[in-house]
Amino acid sequence: MAGSDWGHQSWFQFESWRCHWRCTGATDRPALVLLHGFGASSGHWR
Repeated sequence: MAGSDWGHQSWFQFESWRCHWRCTGATDRPALVLLHGFGASSGHWR
């Protein structure tokens, strides 16, 4: 990813959890789904 292109992002509610998702990269390539635990987010790594 070049520069500040962080793709599309939004939030959704799952039971009592507020969850964040982000979609970025080439749409003509296979998808890669990464799941992680609590306490960090992609915003921490910018």
